[in-house]
Formats: sequence, structure tokens, C-alpha cells
Amino acid sequence: MSAMIVAVLIVLLDYSLGYVSVSADAGGSRFALYRALLSSSSFHRTIMETLWLAGIVTALCNVMGFPLARAILLTPSPSLRRSVLLGLFAVLMSGAVTRGYAWMLILDKRGLLNAALVALHCPPARLNNSMGAVVVTMTSVTLPFYVLTLFGALKNVTPEIERAAANLGATSWQRLRHVVLPLAAPGLVAANTVCFSLSLGAFLYPELLGGGRVRVLATAIYEDVQTAYDVPRAAAMSVLFLSVALLLRSLLAVSARWAGDGR
Repeated sequence: MSAMIVAVLIVLLDYSLGYVSVSADAGGSRFALYRALLSSSSFHRTIMETLWLAGIVTALCNVMGFPLARAILLTPSPSLRRSVLLGLFAVLMSGAVTRGYAWMLILDKRGLLNAALVALHCPPARLNNSMGAVVVTMTSVTLPFYVLTLFGALKNVTPEIERAAANLGATSWQRLRHVVLPLAAPGLVAANTVCFSLSLGAFLYPELLGGGRVRVLATAIYEDVQTAYDVPRAAAMSVLFLSVALLLRSLLAVSARWAGDGR
């Protein structure tokens, strides 16, 4: 499997170096296409929009997912815990296209959310075909991955450890800051890595709910292949996209190692 992936990446690199792009003058240089992309302001905006989307979705997963994972862990009812975990698994088993169209119906101008706003005598909001719709959808998609990944790490933080800290005079904030977070740090890094990676390569939801207004790297590559028929440029953009993803993944791996050593 690794050999097949490496072979595909070699072909991708060969396309980006050995063929002339229809939208950029190669100028006799094999790296002219990369220079054109790196000097393009539209490519810079696309990268920044992709990173912003991945960052904001990951931040929202931390805000909502960490308390949810803690609540699942600390609930005294095993049946309630199993029900919530089963619900998270059920979300993961549902189809991506189904979830995308469901959110389109919810956020549509005649959808459930606007119907609720009208019932409350509030003006309807324009929610579909926007970055906000993409953020909401991506957060709902990645949140189960975050919670399930973090839940496994939080199981190491047993209630006995927190009670021992409380007996030593630690407040709730001190227990969270000095006991729970250090022990859960590797799990937090892993959960953030999963969320950030999924959001970084998102294509379906920006395409369905962005309405052409949300241009991330995945949709830009798709447009170069399907609309402009510029395979070399799409290949070069894919190589740069992969390089950015690997760099960020390496930084997260270093963070995970540091968190494990610090624990």
C-alpha cells in the first residue's frame, strides 16, 4: 500500500515538472509553474482561507468537544454513556453526502433554522452559500472524531486522581490546569491533529455549502482539473498542498512528543 501511494506521488510530481501548464508560461524551466503559484496572490488567499477554515473548525471542536468528552467520562450512568457514544458512532456511520444535504436543508432560506427564526418574529438569516455554513457543517462532521479520540485519552484521568488533588487543597481550576490537562495532553494533540487534517483536506462541504464563495485548496485543485483542464497546475498545487499538510503534521507530532515528555 505504501509503495502504491509513493508511486502515485511520483507521477503527480512528474506531471507538475514535466508538462507545460495551459495557464502559466513554463518559460523553459521545470520549476516555473511552482514559481508562478508561489507568487500568485490568489493562491496565497486560497491557502490562507484553507488554513483559516481548518483552524476555526479545530478551535470550535476544542470548545465544544472537551467539555462533552469530560461529561461523558464523568457521568455516573453507564447506560447514558453508552447511548451518547452510540450516537457519536451513528453520526460517523452516516454518509457524508447525506449529512451535507441535510445541512443544506437546515440552513436554507426556507429551512428549519430560518423557520424557527420567523416563528420567533426574527428576520430570516442568509446562512447557505457562505463560510459560516461551511464552518458549521465541518464542525458537526469533525466533532465526533474529536470526542471519540479524546475520550480514550481522558479515561486515563481517573476520578481517584482528581479526588486526591482535591484532598490536597486543589481547586477545580487547579485540578483542570495541573492534573487533567497535562495527563490528557497527548490525547488533545491527537484529537486536534485529526480535526485539523480532516478540515484541511475538506472538499465536499465547501463545494456543497460554499456556493462558490468558499475557495479552499481542494476545490481549487478540482476546478483546475474539471473546469480549466490544467492538470499540471493542479498537480503542482497538490504537491504544495501536500507539503503544507506534512509540515503542519510534523509540527503537531513535535507538539505531541513535547506534551508526552512534559507529562
